[in-house]
Amino acid sequence: MDRALTFQDANDEFVARAASGARSVAALVSLLPGIYPADVVASLARLGLSLPLGSSERLLRLPGPTPHPIDQDWRLHPSSTTYLTQAVSELRPSAVALLGCPSLATSMCTVAPRVALADANEAWLPYLAKAPVDHIWGDVALSSRQWGSCFDVVVADPPWYPAEFAAFLTAAAAIVRPHGTVFVSWPGAGTRPGLAEEWEALVADATRNGLTLVRVERGALQYATPFFEARSLQAAGLPVFNSWRRADLVTFRSLGSAEGVAVSRPRREERWDVVRWRHLDLRVRRFPAVPTVVDPRLHALVAGDVLPSVSRRDPRRAAAAVWTSANRVFRCLRPDLLLAIAQALKFRERQAAPGDLAATRVAEVVGRQLSHSEEDWVRDAEQQLITLEETECAEYSALHEDIAAP
Repeated sequence: MDRALTFQDANDEFVARAASGARSVAALVSLLPGIYPADVVASLARLGLSLPLGSSERLLRLPGPTPHPIDQDWRLHPSSTTYLTQAVSELRPSAVALLGCPSLATSMCTVAPRVALADANEAWLPYLAKAPVDHIWGDVALSSRQWGSCFDVVVADPPWYPAEFAAFLTAAAAIVRPHGTVFVSWPGAGTRPGLAEEWEALVADATRNGLTLVRVERGALQYATPFFEARSLQAAGLPVFNSWRRADLVTFRSLGSAEGVAVSRPRREERWDVVRWRHLDLRVRRFPAVPTVVDPRLHALVAGDVLPSVSRRDPRRAAAAVWTSANRVFRCLRPDLLLAIAQALKFRERQAAPGDLAATRVAEVVGRQLSHSEEDWVRDAEQQLITLEETECAEYSALHEDIAAP
């Protein structure tokens, strides 16, 4: 495609070429190289084309914890898991490392005697209990410090941003054996602006790390739409597409000795506290507390509370103090106190603690007795969390297939 075209122009070309073969936006999205559904609708409008939106689809029930937007948790569609497992199996590896793709761990155990996983989300641990998988929880850069270059195959599925690609590729180069294979997912051409330049940077990084490009399989990977993205599509007034996202599969090979490969340093992440209660997966940002305010209530940040975007470039994300797995975002004057309330709800259910435990915990945090109005705010916040849990549980059930995917 002509580099002189703007990103918008390029996507309009993709849409124009594919639109004649589609009867709905839902069908059209699946024919395109990773263009976000809302952008597809905008492109059709610019082109003067009209297609019905199509019907919503039920999401796949996949193994693992409920995906959360903070974790950047997109999981491969079962068909792509099978495809990747077969590709790795053909290499007859004795050891396979997975960087950021925990949903592949169980299937990889069927093709290699040793499987290792580096991932940031420790909530996966219970789901891997029956699989003999070595694991490191935290930044993937830790893998190059803990593991040597002992893996025949490395599969890397980073969040689709330049810093993450650089970090994952550096880690992969450090742990793959000489002449071993590195598979990396790469976003489809319509995913976002600047991908051509980012691709050149990726190949240059690979060369510096002793890797050579073998092949690129366009659109080889398909992702199951996570719960939070389904809610964002609904918030944008769109149907739910259960597996619209596509990616390329890029294969690199190690040129020889891994000596001299740079060992990347763990990145500093923004800090979010986590509390899971029933079906509510709450992430609370570590904002500095305002000592004179004792108001833990949730306040609206966007209309309807669900962020109609999953892009890290969305400027509204910076103001979010509280985030749920349904892509709900809120302001909160005292997120530390809301966290204490959520923890009290969890503790109270497990230990049959008194009903006023939340107010007691908040008083302990602020170091004094609460006023009547502050006690009311605590009760309001507690009820907000109870309502959120009930709402998101119902939404999750309504959006997902009744039977788990094989």
